[in-house]
Amino acid sequence: VAHGPIIATLLLDHFLRHVSPRRVRTFRFRVVRPLFGDVPFRLGMVATDSGAELWTMDATGQETTRATVETF
Repeated sequence: VAHGPIIATLLLDHFLRHVSPRRVRTFRFRVVRPLFGDVPFRLGMVATDSGAELWTMDATGQETTRATVETF
Protein backbone atom coordinates (compact mmCIF):
# COMPACT_ATOMS: atom_id res chain seq x y z
CA VAL A 1 0.00 0.00 0.00
CA ALA A 2 1.35 3.44 -0.95
CA HIS A 3 1.85 5.87 1.93
CA GLY A 4 -0.85 8.60 1.82
CA PRO A 5 1.44 11.59 2.59
CA ILE A 6 3.82 10.55 -0.21
CA ILE A 7 0.92 10.48 -2.69
CA ALA A 8 -0.19 13.89 -1.36
CA THR A 9 3.32 15.23 -1.98
CA LEU A 10 3.15 13.96 -5.58
CA LEU A 11 -0.14 15.81 -6.05
CA LEU A 12 1.24 19.06 -4.66
CA ASP A 13 4.35 18.73 -6.84
CA HIS A 14 2.10 18.12 -9.88
CA PHE A 15 0.25 21.36 -9.11
CA LEU A 16 3.41 23.41 -8.65
CA ARG A 17 5.00 22.11 -11.85
CA HIS A 18 1.98 22.46 -14.14
CA VAL A 19 -0.25 25.22 -12.88
CA SER A 20 1.32 27.90 -10.84
CA PRO A 21 4.45 29.25 -9.27
CA ARG A 22 2.19 31.11 -6.80
CA ARG A 23 2.64 30.55 -3.09
CA VAL A 24 0.43 27.89 -1.55
CA ARG A 25 -1.89 29.12 1.20
CA THR A 26 -3.44 25.77 2.12
CA PHE A 27 -3.16 22.16 1.03
CA ARG A 28 -5.63 19.53 2.19
CA PHE A 29 -5.81 15.90 1.21
CA ARG A 30 -7.86 12.84 2.05
CA VAL A 31 -7.15 9.23 1.21
CA VAL A 32 -10.38 7.71 -0.10
CA ARG A 33 -9.21 4.14 -0.73
CA PRO A 34 -5.91 2.24 -0.74
CA LEU A 35 -3.48 2.75 -3.59
CA PHE A 36 -1.17 -0.18 -4.16
CA GLY A 37 2.43 0.51 -5.15
CA ASP A 38 2.66 -2.25 -7.75
CA VAL A 39 -0.34 -0.96 -9.74
CA PRO A 40 -0.18 2.01 -12.16
CA PHE A 41 -2.09 5.12 -11.14
CA ARG A 42 -2.93 8.52 -12.61
CA LEU A 43 -2.82 12.05 -11.26
CA GLY A 44 -5.69 14.39 -12.13
CA MET A 45 -6.17 18.10 -11.68
CA VAL A 46 -8.61 20.89 -12.45
CA ALA A 47 -7.51 24.48 -11.91
CA THR A 48 -9.88 26.74 -9.95
CA ASP A 49 -9.91 30.50 -9.37
CA SER A 50 -8.25 29.99 -5.99
CA GLY A 51 -5.92 27.07 -6.79
CA ALA A 52 -6.84 23.55 -7.88
CA GLU A 53 -8.69 20.32 -7.13
CA LEU A 54 -6.45 17.26 -7.47
CA TRP A 55 -6.92 13.50 -7.28
CA THR A 56 -5.34 10.14 -7.94
CA MET A 57 -7.04 7.21 -9.64
CA ASP A 58 -5.99 3.58 -9.65
CA ALA A 59 -5.77 1.40 -12.76
CA THR A 60 -9.49 0.60 -12.54
CA GLY A 61 -10.45 4.29 -12.56
CA GLN A 62 -11.37 4.42 -8.87
CA GLU A 63 -10.49 7.63 -7.05
CA THR A 64 -7.94 6.95 -4.31
CA THR A 65 -6.90 10.40 -3.04
CA ARG A 66 -8.49 13.86 -3.13
CA ALA A 67 -6.71 17.15 -2.52
CA THR A 68 -7.37 20.87 -2.63
CA VAL A 69 -4.78 23.61 -3.06
CA GLU A 70 -5.51 27.26 -2.34
CA THR A 71 -3.02 29.95 -3.32
CA PHE A 72 -2.49 33.60 -2.38
